[in-house]
Amino acid sequence: MAPDLDGTRRVFGFAPLPGRGGSIVVTVGLAEAEVRQAADHRLGVALAVALGATAFAVLIGWRAADRALLRPIRALSAAAHLVGSGDLSAQARMERGAARELRALGSTFTRMARRLHERDGRIAGMGRQLAASEAHHRLLADTATDMIARFDLSFRHTYVSPACQDVLGLPADGLAGRALSDLVLPEDRAEVESSLVLPLIGGRAAAQVTYRVLRPDGRTTWVESSGRKLADGSGYVLVSRDVSARKALEAQLEDANRQLRILVRQDGLTGLGNRRHFDDTLDTEYRRAMRVGSPLALIMV
Repeated sequence: MAPDLDGTRRVFGFAPLPGRGGSIVVTVGLAEAEVRQAADHRLGVALAVALGATAFAVLIGWRAADRALLRPIRALSAAAHLVGSGDLSAQARMERGAARELRALGSTFTRMARRLHERDGRIAGMGRQLAASEAHHRLLADTATDMIARFDLSFRHTYVSPACQDVLGLPADGLAGRALSDLVLPEDRAEVESSLVLPLIGGRAAAQVTYRVLRPDGRTTWVESSGRKLADGSGYVLVSRDVSARKALEAQLEDANRQLRILVRQDGLTGLGNRRHFDDTLDTEYRRAMRVGSPLALIMV
């Protein structure tokens, strides 16, 4: 590359003519500016083509990635947000071009959401049944004439039905947290402990006891309580009723039987012991003499 006679810098190329043994050489000279312009043009075209191809490849790759990865991930994220907010009917819908792993994850997520929805449906149904059952049992407890009470493991009241007012003369809310022994007369507490509390704590299925309770008005009420341990082991349930009328009848019957035993052993005219009294007394004394080995004498007047 050298300047020409006119001062223009040129680029020269040399090539021998074929068949001449290299004796004749063809020389071609082009202006340096033209050569550079042509080279720059070709380089610009090549760069433009390369950049266009790169941009096209990036666009294709982005669209493929968006379809295979980004859209499925957004779908999973949206479905997870719906499930997190309580909408268990949400589904992670995957397009056909989604990655196989994401399609599998979407199917698993949809099945999980469906199962959670079905489980919540079953739980809701059980809740409705439980509420209906609780309302039914609450109605029975509130309207029953017998007092129904629930106790914790230390035999303190945790629930008392409204019949408490009729049985004990106390409001139901006044017994919360109070021990069973607080209601029992001191002379009957040992019987309640041995016949009811200890057997239930020891594992017996059921126990029953009759005891006396001092009402707020000063009257004494006979109460009969039947108890069972709760199935979950969290405490006990006692059903109690006022048996004062029955105890009064039993006392009257016992008194009548005692009077009858006296009457059948006395002479109606003189009030002295009759033959039955004599036979019973002789038998009793004979047995006592035989037991202690003492003599027995009988004097008839």
